Amino acid sequence: MPESTISRRNFIVGIGAAVGLAAVPLVLQDTEASAAAAKDIPWAYTTQDPLAVAKRSYEVYYAGGCAEATWYSIVEALANDSSNPDQLLWASLPKKLFAFGGGGISGWGTVCGTCNGSAAAIKAVGAPNNLVDAVMLYYAETPLPTNGVELAVAAGGWTPAKTPRPNVPTCVGHTQLCHASISAWTTMTGFADGGPEQQDRCAKACFDMTKKTVELLNEWKATGALPTVKLDPYATACASDCHSAKGIAPQKTKMACDSCHDTDVHPVVK
Repeated sequence: MPESTISRRNFIVGIGAAVGLAAVPLVLQDTEASAAAAKDIPWAYTTQDPLAVAKRSYEVYYAGGCAEATWYSIVEALANDSSNPDQLLWASLPKKLFAFGGGGISGWGTVCGTCNGSAAAIKAVGAPNNLVDAVMLYYAETPLPTNGVELAVAAGGWTPAKTPRPNVPTCVGHTQLCHASISAWTTMTGFADGGPEQQDRCAKACFDMTKKTVELLNEWKATGALPTVKLDPYATACASDCHSAKGIAPQKTKMACDSCHDTDVHPVVK
């Protein structure tokens, strides 16, 4: 967060202790902090540099995990943007708020933290669900990690604290679930879960997901354009042709069916 904001608030607290600020009318206290606490989201989004925020996400991963990386890197950029009308609101958010999301929520292997953090940032600025759908599909359908981190380092001007490993294999997870996508990558590569290679993979995935998220938000902010989202046709068909027709409990998902089911259970897509 901007040090000026933190220092100012600490200064006010210290002066209050010395001269009895509690007796001063509320309007003379930190009205900006009061406003920050009172205003519900969405908060203002202002256009950001996708590459710069993505670089920061790669760095944050090693300190706070994947959900924190994708969430806080965007929050921090907005908190440092003096052109943002809600700059102080963004600056009021603490670090490590999304640390719970690492490992698919505290190691439970559910939704990938990069999806979790990106979706939270998208909804915090009031962007439509189409953008959430787009980043969720990007994670599932893109060979990750891309070589974006290596290209950014090679371009110069950035030397990350953690040197990226070269020529890391990519894998299409075909799922938004942490345990399934990591299992697909470790099975393909032979690297161990929790090892330095897997951490490198996830740090780079944070870079990729954050860059994609900021690009989508920039386009939405500039033009109102929404990404074209094409869901797996089976996800819709299974509701009527499989679950309902066979008396199976209703499903609620946008995920591809074969993220969890064998392909031979697919209904016929008309």
